[in-house]
Amino acid sequence: MVPIDTRRPSAYNLEGAYSYCERLAKSHYENFTVGSILVPQKIRKHVYAVYAFCRWGDDLGDEPSSYISKAASQVGWLPGLAIDGIALGEGRLALLERWKEELELCYTGRPTHPVLVALQDTVQTFDIPKDPFLQLIESNRVDQQTFRYPTYDDLLYYCEHSANPVGHLVLYLFGHRDA
Repeated sequence: MVPIDTRRPSAYNLEGAYSYCERLAKSHYENFTVGSILVPQKIRKHVYAVYAFCRWGDDLGDEPSSYISKAASQVGWLPGLAIDGIALGEGRLALLERWKEELELCYTGRPTHPVLVALQDTVQTFDIPKDPFLQLIESNRVDQQTFRYPTYDDLLYYCEHSANPVGHLVLYLFGHRDA
């Protein structure tokens, strides 16, 4: 079980939230930092916010519970989070559900996680719809329940909820809104 306190306000202001997203993007193991120097400066912080949302969602589904506990504690998110030993399954689904609730706050209230504090500004600046973010959460939920795709259509469904939304989000940041 994942006890969660959802009423605690974020300790991050907007500038601090964007700084957190940038540090996360630049410190992770992917080649993101190499590609990010090609992004125009005026939208770079927004790319970091989108990346950080994707990274956290993926980590909630994939990373060891000790990593998630430490990362959540460092940003003051989910005080009292008790996830020691959480493996795949119900506990991860609960964490992803909480990430979805945090996304909802990004659109309708005051998110508590620094990534969503920054993302809220990005979403408002670029008028980004919620659907691509929801699709990413769904792909991480699928990851908890599916280890092999029996058909090409099943695999395509997964891709439509994992890789495709990332591309759409980046296109929004560059001003492209058409299909």
